[in-house]
Amino acid sequence: MSLDHETKLEYAVLGSVIIEDTTFDVAEVVFDELDESEFFSDRCKRVFRALKEMHAAGEAIDLLTASAKLKATSELANVGGEAFISELLEPVSTTRHIRHYVAQVKKNAVMRRIRREIAALNPAAEPEAVERIMQLVQLRDSGNDACVVNAASLVDEYVSECEQGRSCGLKIGYPTFDENFHAQPGDLVVVAARTNVGKTAYLTNILSNMLEQKIPCLYCATEMRPKQFLDRIFPLRVSVPASSFRARTFRPEDIAELQSGSTEVKEFPLNLLDIASPTISEIKRALKGSQSKVLFVDYLGRCSTTHEQTRMREIEKFVVELKNECVKNGILCFLAVQLNRRTDFDNTPPKLADLSDSSAVEKEADAVVFLWRNPRVVSPGVHTPVIEAYFGKNRFGYTHKWGLAFNRTSMCMTECTLEYKDDDDKKRG
Repeated sequence: MSLDHETKLEYAVLGSVIIEDTTFDVAEVVFDELDESEFFSDRCKRVFRALKEMHAAGEAIDLLTASAKLKATSELANVGGEAFISELLEPVSTTRHIRHYVAQVKKNAVMRRIRREIAALNPAAEPEAVERIMQLVQLRDSGNDACVVNAASLVDEYVSECEQGRSCGLKIGYPTFDENFHAQPGDLVVVAARTNVGKTAYLTNILSNMLEQKIPCLYCATEMRPKQFLDRIFPLRVSVPASSFRARTFRPEDIAELQSGSTEVKEFPLNLLDIASPTISEIKRALKGSQSKVLFVDYLGRCSTTHEQTRMREIEKFVVELKNECVKNGILCFLAVQLNRRTDFDNTPPKLADLSDSSAVEKEADAVVFLWRNPRVVSPGVHTPVIEAYFGKNRFGYTHKWGLAFNRTSMCMTECTLEYKDDDDKKRG
């Protein structure tokens, strides 16, 4: 049987899921982007519904399991039996074009809606006239200039912002960073350090500063559950020692302080992703559902990646998709990354080559901030260590250093002047 192009595309989408439901995130793309109503074929709608249920339940999808699912729901006969499921695979030569297939199915659904609207406006319209209008719509949308913006349309607004001294950057609450980077929606900022140096503490302090500005945030804490993460947030907002939260031993006055602080925390536009090893698709869905404008991924090493030939390629694909998502939707992202062990042994400052899977991360980052316990930095005391922070990469070229005084009682990290035990080092700072 000869199939029209529209039907072939719908078959190709479903066939791609059945052939490779995990490779290249095929299923994630299909079920994130498409809705059952966007299919024209009733049989394809039924199969899509079954496959989506299987994917949501974490079930393996292939020719046999898809047929079994449809049979279990008494839908197999309605779609044409196992022969129809096999038929879905015929248009698929490769699953690498799945995004194109999905986009075309969505476009076809929109075109059908336009046809229906035209018919509703003028029931007497001749089918040939409707088709002529549809051809004009397709002609309009077939050009390659859909994403082109004429610079002239932006100039007046741009000059006005310059005259007013208006900054479109987001302030993270650390003056040296804010003055030398000017974080923008769409930026990817990598925070890199060795274990127990302060990556999470630094990110949660930035988060707290963002929440004070009422900016919706999504935090992906891959090493703790949401309630555990609140142990990091509350000490920053109330006058109760962090140790009390860890031990769960509170004085009566602490409880009163907690109850008072809880009102403020509940008003924060804070969303937490409760997945230990999130995929990029799960992060994207969480961003879309929460409408967050700032994303914190803590940390890269615990995120799930698609299987590729090398770990480097897996990381690269994840970070590229993360950066694309940020640019596409205007999300500022902070990504925590682990450094390799070199700095544990020679007490020299971290550099870009010390990033785990450095080339993939370094290439996509707009800024890389290193946190380092420099043994030459003077700290006020054991309970308030000073961490040296500096730009390893900055799109503006600045490589300033600044100190972060970490108060272990309140979990607060405040910017401070770096002082060195050796005067020559102090001058170099």
